[in-house]
Amino acid sequence: FGFITGPGVSFFALFVSFLFFWVGILCDRSYHNTLVTIYILILALFFIVVVGNFLVGVLAMEAIQFLALCRSFVDELSQDAGLLEQYGITKENLVQRFDTVWELG
Repeated sequence: FGFITGPGVSFFALFVSFLFFWVGILCDRSYHNTLVTIYILILALFFIVVVGNFLVGVLAMEAIQFLALCRSFVDELSQDAGLLEQYGITKENLVQRFDTVWELG
């Protein structure tokens, strides 16, 4: 489902899915089960793709920004060797531990 790439496309697809949903409800009065089932399935597909893609994209972007912020904080903190030595932390140890977290993330 890589064809939905950006938030604008995601919101458009969500709008289309709700349009299908309301058309399905209106058609329920005439064509009872078959057409409504098709529209509900289309709605479910769009909803899963749109919401899933949006959440994964936002969470991944936030996680990368958070890790980059932590990395810059570690770099700034490691430049102040006196502060680190007060707590018994060496620059190499701190950077090595964060690099391990970065690789796992």
